[in-house]
Amino acid sequence: MTYKIKSKEISGKSQIITIDRCPQECPICYTSLNFKLIAAAYHFNRSPRAQVVFRCMKSTCSELFIATYRKIDSGMFVLSDVAPMSPKPQKHSALIRKISPTFDDIYRQASAAEATNLHQLAGIGLYKSLDFLIRDFLLSENSEQQQIHTIPLTECIESFIDDPKIRSCARHARWFSDKNSFHQMLWDGKDIDNIKLLIRLTINWIESSVLAKQFADTAEDFKINQPPPPPVKKVPGLTIQQPEEEEDEDENSREVEDLKEVEVSDIEGTDIVSLLSKFSISHSLDANDIRDLISFLDLRKYAKGEYIVKKGDQGRNLYIILSGKAEVIGEDGLHIAVLERGEIMGEMSLISGNPITATVRVIEPAEMLCLNAKDFGHVLNRFPSVQMFFAKLLADRLMKTNKARSEEFASGMAGKLAEMQPSELFQVFNINQKTGILSLNLIGGRAEIAFRDGQMVRVRFGEKEGVDAFFELLKEKEGRFKFLPELSPEDMKLPKMGDFMWLLMEGMRKMDEEVRRD
Repeated sequence: MTYKIKSKEISGKSQIITIDRCPQECPICYTSLNFKLIAAAYHFNRSPRAQVVFRCMKSTCSELFIATYRKIDSGMFVLSDVAPMSPKPQKHSALIRKISPTFDDIYRQASAAEATNLHQLAGIGLYKSLDFLIRDFLLSENSEQQQIHTIPLTECIESFIDDPKIRSCARHARWFSDKNSFHQMLWDGKDIDNIKLLIRLTINWIESSVLAKQFADTAEDFKINQPPPPPVKKVPGLTIQQPEEEEDEDENSREVEDLKEVEVSDIEGTDIVSLLSKFSISHSLDANDIRDLISFLDLRKYAKGEYIVKKGDQGRNLYIILSGKAEVIGEDGLHIAVLERGEIMGEMSLISGNPITATVRVIEPAEMLCLNAKDFGHVLNRFPSVQMFFAKLLADRLMKTNKARSEEFASGMAGKLAEMQPSELFQVFNINQKTGILSLNLIGGRAEIAFRDGQMVRVRFGEKEGVDAFFELLKEKEGRFKFLPELSPEDMKLPKMGDFMWLLMEGMRKMDEEVRRD
């Protein structure tokens, strides 16, 4: 979408010029797409250009910035530069900052250089930050290996890092060679992106390695410090099949394989061995091991609306959901996820010793098997396969967390509705002709709007879809939003729902009518 704006020459003469677009994002806060034009100046010389002053309309930013437009043969002015540029915020975890504070400091300085298009300085800085990150971590794990201080970085990676992705990136990057001098290292935008990717991979690998080590240390502490496990006990209300002495291991194995799916409407009277064998935590256990595992478990029932754990509390139990559903609630009471039959929660607090990070509330009457912190250690020691299960579970959850962080980083826009109301937010995407998915996490549930060239083609909010869902979204005042500039082929083919401004005005009119009726 092009815009006609009024600009002034140095002489004071006004002139209408056409610019090709507004900036894609605020160069200061990197989250706002809503700008106000303050002034424009036109420079007529050998290289005609226009400079336009914008103000970011996000309440927590409100900064001024200048967009420079170059005149092309058609007479239009095309966006060529935006200034000043602030480095995009990059918050490394407390773990990474503790391992290598020098890395964190150099990375921020390099990001500042990149923001001002000083690619040569940014490249050298990022390379140096990566060097500190790898060496500091390797020294924290191998303090006796003093050669880590002096050997080339490529040799550090080949000798001490077993992650194939990191090795591959380092091996194929043309700038990543200890044989190259800085005189041979010339950096462009693509090289900057590549080394930042390698840094993100290295951070993910370090965090995964440390979590796995913490898990192993926790299991070892339990093994050393805990008394022998208690004798086998029955879970109240559960029918447990005891093995007959004449049955051999093969028969027991066949018994587990032949078990049929159990519908859990009421756990009492159900063969818990059959039920538990279908959950991933016990896939590698035979029938006898499952019976031993049951001896550590207690059955608990929860009513709808009851809280299982609350954020900030110290974890005391691990929970395995047998039936029903529970909702994970984040900040501001917002929905994060739904946990169902077979899923496990509470293990992170038991392993790390840290407080619980999210509140969990029952949304359908539920029955759960509970394992207390003391018996958790006994289970890890008695069943190595269960220990491996939790190691994999931690790795999977870390991967999902890192993926979510990457998506939010790549989205270019995320924030709270308290800072920008829905009507203003939706107008931003319409005015700037955005294409992508706007996801909203609201107290009333999750919502999604698909934009194509600034027009809505699909809206969903809870069980509502289309125009009705859009009207309901306009009423929301609290929640978080995130925009991803990608649209599926199916959404690209959908017709637009209608004229955006008419839909917006109609929705606002309906809201006014409801207010007057109240």
